[in-house]
Amino acid sequence: MPSKPDAAQKILSLLIENEEAAAELYRAYGTRFVETQALWAGLAAEERSHAAQLRTLSKSLEIDVSRAGPTFDPVWIQEGIDRAKEETSRAQRNEITLQQALETAIEIERGMIEKGFFEIFDGHDERAQGILRGLRGLTENHQRRLVEFAGWHGPEDRATE
Repeated sequence: MPSKPDAAQKILSLLIENEEAAAELYRAYGTRFVETQALWAGLAAEERSHAAQLRTLSKSLEIDVSRAGPTFDPVWIQEGIDRAKEETSRAQRNEITLQQALETAIEIERGMIEKGFFEIFDGHDERAQGILRGLRGLTENHQRRLVEFAGWHGPEDRATE
């Protein structure tokens, strides 16, 4: 099998790191907000699973970057990683409320969807496409669960609180 382009490998590495950063953030939220630990522990475990699926994709499947350049910037993934790490530190320092944690988690999940983190590769490998579609669906599910748990549906709802 020919080697994957460096750009695709770099993006996959960033995506894996992003999932791991989200898992660590959710673990920190579970520690900080013991009353909601089951929610956060479940999300953290799922994020670790997402990272494992991306590792499988990275090691065994041939993919190409399709949306590189003006429509997708890997910096967006790095920004997500940095934000998750910053929020993890804030949670560990007890600088946030549960509502802030929920809003941050919703924004992180929404950002992955809106920026197309799982739609950036084009390949002939149906298995790769299936993994990426599945990860997008799981991320949408995370966002939906968090929104339902928070009872929050968007910025307009915060204005009335």
